[in-house]
Amino acid sequence: MERNQLIGFVLLLILGGTYLFWNSKEQQRLLEQNQADSLAQVALMENTVKLTDTAPPLITEDSELSEGTEGAATPTAISAIKEEIITISNEDLSLSFTNKGGFPVHADIKGFKTYEQEDLILFDGEKNQLQFLLPYEGKILPSNELLFEPEIIDLADGST
Repeated sequence: MERNQLIGFVLLLILGGTYLFWNSKEQQRLLEQNQADSLAQVALMENTVKLTDTAPPLITEDSELSEGTEGAATPTAISAIKEEIITISNEDLSLSFTNKGGFPVHADIKGFKTYEQEDLILFDGEKNQLQFLLPYEGKILPSNELLFEPEIIDLADGST
């Protein structure tokens, strides 16, 4: 072996050893950060409220509606709102939303067909979920557990 080859191999060994030493320290830091993130996630989950288990229902069946300050009806007692699917559509698109969480569960484009000549559906099913964690009175409320009540509003131009 020549002198230059020997120097090259020694430098390669030094570079490889340095890389392994540096990488092991970075791996240790990464593991510590993952552990801290996991502990923070557990603390967040302890503060999360599951509305179906802990919160009282919103409106009871024997609820009476009273006139609010601006003439709007407001519930005076607490009960559960039934989950339902609300569909809105126009000449091009049809969207279906659930009132539990308020996220879309079905979307299809009108006037377009698939290769098998079926309606073109963008997504469909309960697997489509959208969730925001909302802070409320020191707790975290998941938005996909909230129940919404749709309201039809007549606009000034006569459309709804």
